[in-house]
Amino acid sequence: MATSEPQPHLVALGGDSDIERWPIDLLPAPADASVSVRGLSGATVEEVLPLIAEVLQDSSSSRTLQQSITIIFCAGENDISQSILLADTLISFRRLLEMVFPPLTSNSTKSDPTIKKNLIVLGPKFEPWLEYDAGCRKQYFKMSHAMERACKKKVELADQNKNTIIYVDCLTMFCGESGKVPGAVLGGKAMPDKKLFDYDQLHLSREGYKIWKLVVEEHLTKLLQGKVLSEEEG
Repeated sequence: MATSEPQPHLVALGGDSDIERWPIDLLPAPADASVSVRGLSGATVEEVLPLIAEVLQDSSSSRTLQQSITIIFCAGENDISQSILLADTLISFRRLLEMVFPPLTSNSTKSDPTIKKNLIVLGPKFEPWLEYDAGCRKQYFKMSHAMERACKKKVELADQNKNTIIYVDCLTMFCGESGKVPGAVLGGKAMPDKKLFDYDQLHLSREGYKIWKLVVEEHLTKLLQGKVLSEEEG
């Protein structure tokens, strides 16, 4: 899905079912921005890479004069459910970072240096079905921490190109007050608020997406107004 009217800024969402199921009327849609969505249910990080490649390819071949491209990426939870090793997931995740922000010496990707590129990563989130699965909760924590570190390592290159990487820690974002108490994450005290999730207790409800919309739009507003150069959301 994409808005038809050309705008100076492009916001492209790419990821697994969390992106695919995002209600159209709750999409983060700042003024002067076109919005596109590419989601694939059940997708792993590796399987989302072609979707991101499509976004970059389409933008590079577009005749529309764009000032910026902001990619909102969300995937990784299916890697855990499919028992993919974290090390392998991180290999794919680093490929994502290289794809969006290729090395300055790379000839593999011809990107317009006048277009500002931003990446917002929505990390894994605690979900109701994890309530009594301490092992999986620990894997979610490890993945979130590892993705955040990978983003931080890439930030230096992004700065050189006046681009931005923002990692949004979503682990306890949908846990209400229990996500703020000591031991919320590692102590197992963070309990997902079931009202923020769909009937399957796996995907977000409209109320959950409203939270994501607010969080993402806050970052987008700063990015498009040029108020953020480099940031990681902890």
